[in-house]
Amino acid sequence: MRELLLAFELTTVGVWLWDSRTNENFTSPSYAKMLGYSPGELAPRLDTFFELLHPDDRETVDRTVTGQRPVPESFEMEFRLRTRDGRWKWILSRGRVVERDKKGQPVRLAGIHLDIHERKLAEQARAEMENRYRTLVENQPDAVCRWLPDTTLTFVSEGYCRFYGQSREQLLGRPWLELVPEGALAEVRKKLRSLRRRPRVVRYSHQAMAVDGRVRYQEWVDCPLFDSQGQLTEFQSFGRDVTGQRLLEDALRRHQEDLERQVRERTAKLRQSLRDRSRQNRQITEYQNQLRLLAAELSLAEDRERRRIAAALHDGVQQNLFGLRTKVDLLQRLLKGRLQAQTDDLLDLIGRTMEDARSLTLEVYPPVLHEAGLTAALEWLTSRFEAEQGVSCRLEHEGAVELAVDVRGILFQHVRELLNNVRKHAHARQVVVRVRREGGTMRIWVLDDGKGFDPDSLDKQADHFGLFSIRERLRSLGGRMKILSRPGCGCQVCMSVPLRANRKRTSSRKRVSGT
Repeated sequence: MRELLLAFELTTVGVWLWDSRTNENFTSPSYAKMLGYSPGELAPRLDTFFELLHPDDRETVDRTVTGQRPVPESFEMEFRLRTRDGRWKWILSRGRVVERDKKGQPVRLAGIHLDIHERKLAEQARAEMENRYRTLVENQPDAVCRWLPDTTLTFVSEGYCRFYGQSREQLLGRPWLELVPEGALAEVRKKLRSLRRRPRVVRYSHQAMAVDGRVRYQEWVDCPLFDSQGQLTEFQSFGRDVTGQRLLEDALRRHQEDLERQVRERTAKLRQSLRDRSRQNRQITEYQNQLRLLAAELSLAEDRERRRIAAALHDGVQQNLFGLRTKVDLLQRLLKGRLQAQTDDLLDLIGRTMEDARSLTLEVYPPVLHEAGLTAALEWLTSRFEAEQGVSCRLEHEGAVELAVDVRGILFQHVRELLNNVRKHAHARQVVVRVRREGGTMRIWVLDDGKGFDPDSLDKQADHFGLFSIRERLRSLGGRMKILSRPGCGCQVCMSVPLRANRKRTSSRKRVSGT
């Protein structure tokens, strides 16, 4: 017996021996240690066992041992015992009847206790996980199934059954390929062959025959399942009805195609419109260039006409008036005092007419412009402006500049127009006309200290058409006009003309006449 107790101490199995006549319950040290007690700490009575037994397991023990008549020779049961620290531990108890009395009732029973707490917890966790998984799958509105590599169904969810309108009994054991319409089988089989050759998680969609008999679209995610040796055993698949999404995608694709077609058509129309507009712009630009050339030619023609009229006034009208006055003088001497008053009135009228003709000649084209050049003509113009307007007006220059007759006439008329604007609008006290040659460009400035204006408002005011005309005529010469002014700060107008414009007058006239 001592050797047997020593063996019990060396094992983790708890041993118990119960004598029903004395109610003594012998337990091994490992029995007490299993529950966290020291050897001898547990009283050797059967009552001690029932004190440690979980209340919910009392019925199990009673039914197995004391509740059966006759008591079986051997028995096995699972229950929970309270450990020394108050926790509950699962125990597997195996026992048998060692001795019976004359009536066949058990007198002594012996058995062992095994600690199965970790295994029990794992089983409970697994059961809970399986329950959660089943609940999740069963409540999943989408379809879930498992199937063998030959497509035989081994599990189907309620969602799977609802989609196909069949029960589990009707579906399990059948190949799901039977549920695929004939027109989609070739593509599905091709995907299956690829999946069997190289098991992997894949996502794909195919047609399926729904419960209402209509062909719908399903999207599936297939996951391979392997055994402990890494061999493929099953596939688990998750599917959902994507018919609405597929129809929407088809509608969107058709809509996109229609939009692309409209965009192409609209783009073609826009390109044609742009080509037409570009052609129109080229025509407008060509017409504008022709208009500028015509404007330049008109300016030149105007300048030539001014010279012709001035020459006609000087050489014709003034000479005729001079001859008439000479004859009237001779007639007066021949009359010797007779008709004196009448001849004096006639001579006075002839004198005033000659003065008017002379003034008209200066207005049309002053002879000094033709005889002495632009600088001298501007000197005469500024002096005359100062004398007539009572405003200080001076010319600043760096000497004479050689210009074609046509160009000098146009620039002179522009300066006269600008001075006329100063007279009408500026209310200036001082005016300066500045002539400078800067490289291949001649610049003429007309500056005043008058009330100024906003240059941006020129396009909105009809009385500034003269400035617009000056700008366009200068542009026809290859020049430009710049205006610097603001209200209360006077005005500066700069006219720039390239000196090469002198050499272009002849070619310009040829182009205009050719047009």
